Amino acid sequence: MVYTINNNGDNGNSTVDLSTGGHVTLTSEQGAAATQVWAGPIKLGSHTTCTGTKNQMGAPEGYHQYNCTDGRMEFTFNAGGGTTDPDPEPTSCTVSGTVTSYGDADETVTLQLIQKGHTEAAYEATVTGNSAAYTMADVTPSTYTLRVEKKGHATFTKEITVTDSNVTEDVTIYLIGDVNLDGTISAADMQRLYNHLNGTAPLTDRSTADVNNDGFISASDMQRLYNHLNGTLPLN
Repeated sequence: MVYTINNNGDNGNSTVDLSTGGHVTLTSEQGAAATQVWAGPIKLGSHTTCTGTKNQMGAPEGYHQYNCTDGRMEFTFNAGGGTTDPDPEPTSCTVSGTVTSYGDADETVTLQLIQKGHTEAAYEATVTGNSAAYTMADVTPSTYTLRVEKKGHATFTKEITVTDSNVTEDVTIYLIGDVNLDGTISAADMQRLYNHLNGTAPLTDRSTADVNNDGFISASDMQRLYNHLNGTLPLN
């Protein structure tokens, strides 16, 4: 962001926040001969350079006021230090990793980043294969929910935060009915579900145990799993 503030010899009331980056030029409409022209308040960051003289009188908490002693002064802030771009492009990063899944390797895996406070995906990638690399480029810093879906699998969600560096997030998604999360659906999953229902070994990850998709984990899921295993009603 680039700011230009003109003050005509009186106390300026423009407020500028440079704590995260930017550039401000303060000038007096009275020209270079003007002195003691108030400009501010301005909030600066740790890498700010300026030509002004700080005067804290009257500035709100976290801000300072500055005097224009030559009719003009400039402030430039760069969050990383070094050379400052007066109007920098927003930071963007890459979110990437490997997604592992099971079942049909030709089925599409969909990965989405949903920004916090939103319901629609801001970024999306699709891949195929049971071990596939994915990449979502030019992701702006924010907090997102990473959502991963594939037919026949339990939906995976995880909150991730993108700052100023690339993010690597490997994901494994499991088939609905793969209660013991070993990559296959078998009689061992019925036993694992039974142990959960009788209280001897409660599940910590229940995402694949709601086999009949009714929102509950019950004996009905065991029956649905049994019908899949005996071939009378295969799971999709």
